Amino acid sequence: MRLLVPLFSLEVAGLCVPDSVQCSVGGNPPRAHHISDPPLTMLQRTMYCFLFRISALMAPEASVLFGLFSLEIRLRMPKGRKAETMIQRFTSAAEFERFLVGCNLYHMRTTKGGDKHIAIITELDQAVAVSTTVGDFLMLDDLTVLLLDDVSNLKSFRTYMAGGFEELSNRAIAINKDLLEAYGGFLEPLNGGRCVTFFDDAGDAFVQCDGLIKNSEVVLLNEAKMHFHEDVKSFRNVTAVKLNCIKAYPHMFTSDPEDVIEQLKGLKIVLVASSSSFSKKAEEDCAEAGIHRLCQDGSGFVCTLASLR
Repeated sequence: MRLLVPLFSLEVAGLCVPDSVQCSVGGNPPRAHHISDPPLTMLQRTMYCFLFRISALMAPEASVLFGLFSLEIRLRMPKGRKAETMIQRFTSAAEFERFLVGCNLYHMRTTKGGDKHIAIITELDQAVAVSTTVGDFLMLDDLTVLLLDDVSNLKSFRTYMAGGFEELSNRAIAINKDLLEAYGGFLEPLNGGRCVTFFDDAGDAFVQCDGLIKNSEVVLLNEAKMHFHEDVKSFRNVTAVKLNCIKAYPHMFTSDPEDVIEQLKGLKIVLVASSSSFSKKAEEDCAEAGIHRLCQDGSGFVCTLASLR
């Protein structure tokens, strides 16, 4: 018995065969079938899908009936990127199984509420069946792509934690009783307690300050880190020096938000280092450099004042 199945479109049936196809069913010798047809009608496509399903049931070696399978597979991409599509060809079920090593292939269905997960695909015949169903598609999860998402999530978590700690420590400085007593009884965070970025005349970022808390006489420059190890000298020699440069030459810089430079005029800069923990070296460096330390403990923030200069 011989079964000849014409070539039909990839998007409907999920199959692609060469112009010359060797088809054999029931042990009869294969015969070449050369196809050169005009575009198919929907009725023809439906009939070809039906013939393929019937052939899969009739042939013991249905997975190699056409000699070559071409499946359209969507690749799940890292967050922020749209899924991409690839055409993957298989000549046997064994080749398909090797392709799935380290990956998950899903049967997905497009619905009004979005793409719905139906099942995990493990067999070539299952993948072909999905490809021949209108509205269904194959989605591949590559574990390396999932790893990229995990790394991105970890980086985002670190950023959110750092940004949250900056704002928390800035507000803590503004209400800390030791700092209020030392600096006139009133302190106000600039930019709502968020960081402030300064730019040079070329528009490039010059320095970012984790927090600026001021009154009419001083501005407290806060450097917030989850852990201070040996970063104190960099804070004093880079961040503080750059902020003094901005105060000295305000016409050469801009800020985000815009009005910060104007508010810094005439104010003395005082350094504050905020953290959940300080190494012994960082504590000594703070004391030597005259930097106040704000440390988080179980009940809130505790301030250790340096010698006032």
